[in-house]
Amino acid sequence: MKKIWLLLALVIVVSCENDSMLNFVILSGKVTNNKSKEILIKGIDNSISESIKLSDDGSFIDTLFVENGVYTLNYGRNKAQIYFEGGNNLIVNFDNKDFDNSLNFSGDGSGESAYVYAKAKKLKEAKFDDMKVYELPDNEFKNYLKEIKSSLENTLNSTDGVSRNLCVY
Repeated sequence: MKKIWLLLALVIVVSCENDSMLNFVILSGKVTNNKSKEILIKGIDNSISESIKLSDDGSFIDTLFVENGVYTLNYGRNKAQIYFEGGNNLIVNFDNKDFDNSLNFSGDGSGESAYVYAKAKKLKEAKFDDMKVYELPDNEFKNYLKEIKSSLENTLNSTDGVSRNLCVY
């Protein structure tokens, strides 16, 4: 009887460990020309907010307990959408003076984050917030949407290391 309880306890501990391994991401990297002392990670709906302190040389590392999904990395006025998947070790490096051109992802989940960031940039360039787009005649509007869709598909196909888990985003 003792052996059964011991075995049951072992199974419970192992199953709990596996669950906890799937809900965290290790985020690290370095900011060159850093001015701010922190990076802020927010959920898309602003439900989660984590602050990561930077060292004097701009490097950072933190373990974030998050659900799989898209988040926003905020550094001063700079923002980037990134993707977190449990168990990943994502490395983010950028230069504060040239954020858009220097943002670089590596490590586990880098392909997904690169795609999510590129997709957000393309959608911002699409200017859906400009009412003139919606004033286009039907044919032109449909063609505009087809061009955007094609551009996003090309971005997806040209980004290495994107898992199928990302297809829902």
